[in-house]
Amino acid sequence: MDNNFTVTAAFVTAFAAIVAPTITALIHSIKEYKISKMNSTIVKRLELCEIFTDAYSSCQYGTEKCGFALAFYKKSLKLATVCHRRSVRRSLFLLANEVLQNGASKDTDKLYEHCIQLLSKEF
Repeated sequence: MDNNFTVTAAFVTAFAAIVAPTITALIHSIKEYKISKMNSTIVKRLELCEIFTDAYSSCQYGTEKCGFALAFYKKSLKLATVCHRRSVRRSLFLLANEVLQNGASKDTDKLYEHCIQLLSKEF
């Protein structure tokens, strides 16, 4: 009697029994890594948004506007580096340059509100 089919089926079953849990564990660990990375990224972005907001309010009410404008410029560029959308980065650059050159004004307030709206969509 020929046992080739039985032996082949046994090897395939044994191979599947070894490989399937390994692949499942690999997929699970990749998903866990992505979730933890996303959580830490969101926390970092929220911290940068809070710093961005505080720096902009300092530009408006500070007596030393040039120093505050430069600090705001640096913080807004740091926030732009973690944003994925091009429109958000472009708006942040525009606002940062405007505040650095002219200081905070009603025009920059509108740009700031636009940036906040875009940032809310980013997260």
